Amino acid sequence: MVTRYDWAGTQLGRSLVEPGDIIKMLGGLQNNAVQWHRPAPGVVAFGTDANGKQRCLVVRPAKRTKIRCDVGNKTKRLDVHMPNLLAELVGEGDAANPRWKQIAAVYCFAGRGGVKSLSNDTVLRVPPLPNVYRTGKICMGSVNVSTWEKLKPAEVFEKAFIETPFTDHILTAPLEESGRKAKYRNVLHALKETRGRVPLGELVRLGTFGELMKGKFNAE
Repeated sequence: MVTRYDWAGTQLGRSLVEPGDIIKMLGGLQNNAVQWHRPAPGVVAFGTDANGKQRCLVVRPAKRTKIRCDVGNKTKRLDVHMPNLLAELVGEGDAANPRWKQIAAVYCFAGRGGVKSLSNDTVLRVPPLPNVYRTGKICMGSVNVSTWEKLKPAEVFEKAFIETPFTDHILTAPLEESGRKAKYRNVLHALKETRGRVPLGELVRLGTFGELMKGKFNAE
């Protein structure tokens, strides 16, 4: 008997299979980009990819956030009404003792409930921040994520991404191109004009969370 579950642990169905079928199913696992396991507390999903690296999806609930941005020779302090963020961390080692080395991507989504606002149909967008490409992949610059490699995933994301300085690189990528005259010159202008509350409709749409989990789009 084989039981199938979705990413949230909801049972999708059960069926009888022959032993040979089980062997074929297990033998094909390495062909998937990521093998997701049951999430640890505070984590949406955790898995091992085809290269043996540990991957973790962690949610940062929407809340007002102060960030630092170095623009030229000046430092700006911005007060951002940050939407829910979904970050993908990449680490080395085994699932029991991962060492986080990279933040592969960051997405944002609507709602006020953090993880509770996330479902298979939730639309993911590029967050309203500098240093983020149109795919959700981010530029970490000189930030060394390994500094916090032994912390919990949510803490790694907070310290290595939110609390480190942003720069004036990759400023236009998060904004949607609508074919009309651009409302904002770049994401810093958008944050200024909206007092830190950039409408999600102005941000690049990437796909749904369900599509992300199925590997239909990614940051690499």
